[in-house]
Amino acid sequence: MHKFFWTILMVLAGMLASLAIAMQTPELAAGSAPAENHQERANDRKQANQEKESPPKLPMDQDSIARRDYMRVKLMFTQNIIEGLTMKNFGTILQAGEEIRNVTQGAAWNAVDSDEYRFQSREFQRSVDSLIRAADSGNIDATTMRFFGMTTKCVDCHEHLRMRADF
Repeated sequence: MHKFFWTILMVLAGMLASLAIAMQTPELAAGSAPAENHQERANDRKQANQEKESPPKLPMDQDSIARRDYMRVKLMFTQNIIEGLTMKNFGTILQAGEEIRNVTQGAAWNAVDSDEYRFQSREFQRSVDSLIRAADSGNIDATTMRFFGMTTKCVDCHEHLRMRADF
Protein backbone atom coordinates (compact mmCIF):
# COMPACT_ATOMS: atom_id res chain seq x y z
CA MET A 1 0.00 0.00 0.00
CA HIS A 2 2.80 2.40 0.93
CA LYS A 3 4.68 1.91 -2.38
CA PHE A 4 1.45 2.19 -4.34
CA PHE A 5 0.59 5.48 -2.62
CA TRP A 6 4.00 6.99 -3.32
CA THR A 7 3.88 5.79 -6.93
CA ILE A 8 0.54 7.55 -7.40
CA LEU A 9 1.92 10.66 -5.70
CA MET A 10 4.94 10.71 -8.03
CA VAL A 11 2.75 10.24 -11.12
CA LEU A 12 0.55 13.14 -10.01
CA ALA A 13 3.60 15.32 -9.36
CA GLY A 14 4.90 14.53 -12.86
CA MET A 15 1.54 15.39 -14.39
CA LEU A 16 1.42 18.69 -12.50
CA ALA A 17 4.95 19.56 -13.60
CA SER A 18 4.05 18.80 -17.23
CA LEU A 19 0.94 20.91 -16.97
CA ALA A 20 2.89 23.79 -15.47
CA ILE A 21 5.39 23.68 -18.31
CA ALA A 22 2.61 23.51 -20.91
CA MET A 23 0.78 26.45 -19.31
CA GLN A 24 3.96 28.55 -19.43
CA THR A 25 4.37 27.83 -23.13
CA PRO A 26 1.20 28.89 -25.00
CA GLU A 27 2.25 27.06 -28.18
CA LEU A 28 2.46 23.75 -26.32
CA ALA A 29 -0.82 24.34 -24.51
CA ALA A 30 -2.47 25.02 -27.89
CA GLY A 31 -0.86 21.93 -29.44
CA SER A 32 1.20 23.78 -32.05
CA ALA A 33 4.92 23.72 -32.72
CA PRO A 34 7.16 25.79 -30.43
CA ALA A 35 7.83 29.37 -31.49
CA GLU A 36 10.97 30.00 -33.48
CA ASN A 37 12.62 32.23 -30.97
CA HIS A 38 12.54 33.33 -27.37
CA GLN A 39 11.32 36.88 -28.16
CA GLU A 40 8.25 35.55 -29.98
CA ARG A 41 7.35 33.36 -27.00
CA ALA A 42 7.85 36.30 -24.62
CA ASN A 43 5.57 38.48 -26.75
CA ASP A 44 2.92 35.75 -26.81
CA ARG A 45 3.02 35.42 -23.02
CA LYS A 46 2.86 39.20 -22.57
CA GLN A 47 -0.19 39.43 -24.83
CA ALA A 48 -1.88 36.52 -23.05
CA ASN A 49 -1.29 38.17 -19.67
CA GLN A 50 -2.73 41.47 -20.90
CA GLU A 51 -5.86 39.68 -22.12
CA LYS A 52 -6.51 38.07 -18.77
CA GLU A 53 -9.19 39.50 -16.55
CA SER A 54 -7.92 41.57 -13.67
CA PRO A 55 -8.24 39.86 -10.27
CA PRO A 56 -11.29 40.69 -8.18
CA LYS A 57 -10.90 43.58 -5.77
CA LEU A 58 -10.53 42.37 -2.21
CA PRO A 59 -12.55 44.14 0.48
CA MET A 60 -10.37 46.42 2.59
CA ASP A 61 -12.52 46.80 5.72
CA GLN A 62 -10.90 45.76 9.02
CA ASP A 63 -12.93 42.54 9.37
CA SER A 64 -11.95 41.37 5.88
CA ILE A 65 -8.29 42.17 6.47
CA ALA A 66 -8.35 40.30 9.79
CA ARG A 67 -9.98 37.24 8.16
CA ARG A 68 -7.41 37.20 5.34
CA ASP A 69 -4.55 37.43 7.83
CA TYR A 70 -6.14 34.66 9.88
CA MET A 71 -6.45 32.43 6.82
CA ARG A 72 -2.83 33.12 5.86
CA VAL A 73 -1.75 31.83 9.27
CA LYS A 74 -3.83 28.68 8.70
CA LEU A 75 -2.23 28.32 5.25
CA MET A 76 1.26 28.62 6.74
CA PHE A 77 0.54 25.76 9.17
CA THR A 78 -0.96 23.74 6.32
CA GLN A 79 2.29 24.16 4.39
CA ASN A 80 4.13 22.87 7.47
CA ILE A 81 1.95 19.76 7.36
CA ILE A 82 2.92 19.19 3.72
CA GLU A 83 6.57 19.54 4.70
CA GLY A 84 6.07 17.05 7.53
CA LEU A 85 4.36 14.58 5.19
CA THR A 86 7.10 14.76 2.58
CA MET A 87 9.82 14.38 5.21
CA LYS A 88 7.82 11.82 7.23
CA ASN A 89 8.28 14.08 10.24
CA PHE A 90 5.33 13.40 12.51
CA GLY A 91 6.47 15.99 15.05
CA THR A 92 6.13 18.75 12.45
CA ILE A 93 2.72 17.42 11.40
CA LEU A 94 1.50 17.22 15.00
CA GLN A 95 2.71 20.71 15.86
CA ALA A 96 1.14 22.25 12.74
CA GLY A 97 -2.10 20.33 13.29
CA GLU A 98 -2.33 21.56 16.87
CA GLU A 99 -1.66 25.13 15.72
CA ILE A 100 -4.48 24.85 13.17
CA ARG A 101 -6.75 23.52 15.90
CA ASN A 102 -5.83 26.57 18.03
CA VAL A 103 -6.57 28.90 15.11
CA THR A 104 -10.04 27.38 14.71
CA GLN A 105 -10.83 28.07 18.36
CA GLY A 106 -10.14 31.80 18.17
CA ALA A 107 -12.83 34.46 17.95
CA ALA A 108 -11.84 35.53 14.42
CA TRP A 109 -12.59 32.00 13.21
CA ASN A 110 -16.34 32.60 13.43
CA ALA A 111 -16.55 34.57 10.21
CA VAL A 112 -20.28 34.15 9.57
CA ASP A 113 -23.28 33.63 11.80
CA SER A 114 -25.10 30.83 9.97
CA ASP A 115 -25.98 27.20 10.60
CA GLU A 116 -24.19 26.09 7.41
CA TYR A 117 -20.99 27.91 8.36
CA ARG A 118 -21.07 26.40 11.85
CA PHE A 119 -21.55 22.95 10.28
CA GLN A 120 -18.66 23.47 7.83
CA SER A 121 -16.46 24.79 10.64
CA ARG A 122 -17.17 21.78 12.88
CA GLU A 123 -16.45 19.42 9.98
CA PHE A 124 -13.11 21.11 9.38
CA GLN A 125 -12.26 20.97 13.10
CA ARG A 126 -13.10 17.25 13.18
CA SER A 127 -10.86 16.65 10.18
CA VAL A 128 -7.99 18.47 11.94
CA ASP A 129 -8.49 16.27 15.03
CA SER A 130 -8.49 13.20 12.80
CA LEU A 131 -5.23 14.33 11.18
CA ILE A 132 -3.64 14.83 14.59
CA ARG A 133 -4.69 11.33 15.72
CA ALA A 134 -3.32 9.78 12.50
CA ALA A 135 0.00 11.63 12.86
CA ASP A 136 0.21 10.57 16.49
CA SER A 137 -0.16 6.93 15.38
CA GLY A 138 2.90 7.25 13.12
CA ASN A 139 1.06 5.96 10.04
CA ILE A 140 2.12 8.05 7.03
CA ASP A 141 -0.60 6.70 4.72
CA ALA A 142 -3.39 7.39 7.22
CA THR A 143 -1.93 10.81 7.98
CA THR A 144 -1.75 11.70 4.29
CA MET A 145 -5.36 10.62 3.76
CA ARG A 146 -6.48 12.65 6.78
CA PHE A 147 -4.62 15.66 5.39
CA PHE A 148 -6.49 15.21 2.12
CA GLY A 149 -9.74 15.08 4.11
CA MET A 150 -8.82 18.23 6.01
CA THR A 151 -8.01 20.03 2.77
CA THR A 152 -11.33 18.94 1.27
CA LYS A 153 -13.22 20.29 4.28
CA CYS A 154 -11.31 23.56 4.01
CA VAL A 155 -12.23 23.93 0.33
CA ASP A 156 -15.89 23.02 1.09
CA CYS A 157 -16.11 25.79 3.69
CA HIS A 158 -14.47 28.36 1.41
CA GLU A 159 -16.86 27.37 -1.38
CA HIS A 160 -19.79 27.97 0.99
CA LEU A 161 -18.41 31.39 1.90
CA ARG A 162 -17.86 32.37 -1.75
CA MET A 163 -21.53 31.59 -2.49
CA ARG A 164 -22.73 33.99 0.22
CA ALA A 165 -23.68 37.45 -1.00
CA ASP A 166 -22.82 39.05 2.34
CA PHE A 167 -19.27 37.73 2.67
